[in-house]
Amino acid sequence: MAQQFSEKRVSEIVTLVFNFSNGLPPNVILTGTPNVVVKPCVRPGVNLPSILYGQAIINQNALMLNKQDTEGNITTVTVPPFCAVLQPVANGVAKVSYRLEATCGTNAPPLMLTCVGTLPIIA
Repeated sequence: MAQQFSEKRVSEIVTLVFNFSNGLPPNVILTGTPNVVVKPCVRPGVNLPSILYGQAIINQNALMLNKQDTEGNITTVTVPPFCAVLQPVANGVAKVSYRLEATCGTNAPPLMLTCVGTLPIIA
């Protein structure tokens, strides 16, 4: 599963939503402790500080997300409880995009799912 996050300013603290709902089989939900890994999209050998701001959690309640398509149309998507990972992020380096991977277990072991997203940082 892959998604593109909206741009974030360096000064903002935002919570990223990794939506797993389309990849979950029927009656399967996320469980356990999610793990989020960040990889800045820069040349090899450049180390940047992490943008993670606290622990990732699984959503306990339904979420309403606004999605914008390439033509600017906005639709609202409902994410059921226990179908998304929420990860707060802060700071970052302007003009750098960060690739984030959220991995989480399910109530159907050994099924583990990973959702990947790209977060562009602006000044």
